[in-house]
Amino acid sequence: MLFLSTNDCKEYRLKGRLLGHKNAINCLAVTRNGNMLASGGSDGMRIWDLKRRVQLPTPRQTPAIQNPADPVTCACWITRPEATRETLCYGTGLGFIAIWQQQGEGLKDFNAKVSRRIGTGKEIMCLTYDHTGDDTRIATGTRDRRVQVWAFDFKGPLIPIFSVELSTTIPRTVNFNRTPGRNVLVFGMYDGEIHTLRGSDGTVIATNKAGPMIGHAAVDAPQTLFLIDNVMNGFSLHQLEDGACLRTYNTNPVKTFPKQVVFGEQATLVVGGSDTGRIHVFDKNEGSIKQVLQHADRGRVQTVTVR
Repeated sequence: MLFLSTNDCKEYRLKGRLLGHKNAINCLAVTRNGNMLASGGSDGMRIWDLKRRVQLPTPRQTPAIQNPADPVTCACWITRPEATRETLCYGTGLGFIAIWQQQGEGLKDFNAKVSRRIGTGKEIMCLTYDHTGDDTRIATGTRDRRVQVWAFDFKGPLIPIFSVELSTTIPRTVNFNRTPGRNVLVFGMYDGEIHTLRGSDGTVIATNKAGPMIGHAAVDAPQTLFLIDNVMNGFSLHQLEDGACLRTYNTNPVKTFPKQVVFGEQATLVVGGSDTGRIHVFDKNEGSIKQVLQHADRGRVQTVTVR
């Protein structure tokens, strides 16, 4: 479902439905200009034109990455300020990473720039990117506790910078820290730990803890706060500096399971899913519920995204 915020009251209203996926959707990512949406799940990756609300053509893939038993697990758009073409990066359950780039008349077609299996072929749990100067980096976290960082020049293959295996942490979310060293933040799914990896070689230089588990994490733009799905009673807001919990947003779940939570409307809102077919929208500072959006009559809402 597609919800848009209204300018007058800053509330979300149902704008439309995009029909195409036949199975579970695991990830959503919208371009910075809001024109396109990527949705990935058990039946592959799809790209949508949000203005026309139609699905765009996707590039021909190798038989390996088209495997119906290999779901898309995570995705992000790689944005460069000077670029006129959008670039999509996504990972799969069998450890494949793919990068698609716009091409052709009207930029409505995509070309597969990268399609390869990384590491030992374990599930890619998360990925992200950082673009600084002329250098673009991609970070991935896999189920075998491995974090890898690559350089990507939009022309050739991925160039490895480092690959490290963490002692106990399975990465649930990775995020580049906007420091001169381009350190990497790793949020652990089953241990609730947050590791800072040195950007040059992946050495763990700091560790904090946010709770017993992290179902998903999101860092705000100034990189002072982060949100987690605490896999207990809802979502939690924490200080990035030391992991201290500032506020909890209780969703009263009947069953607990990992689900996405994100900052909305310039980090004034907290938006996340539920086990009852609803999307909860909280005021970040007050902790009060602002809206409950009905996605379905029942079932899990595990994936959300905002722009």
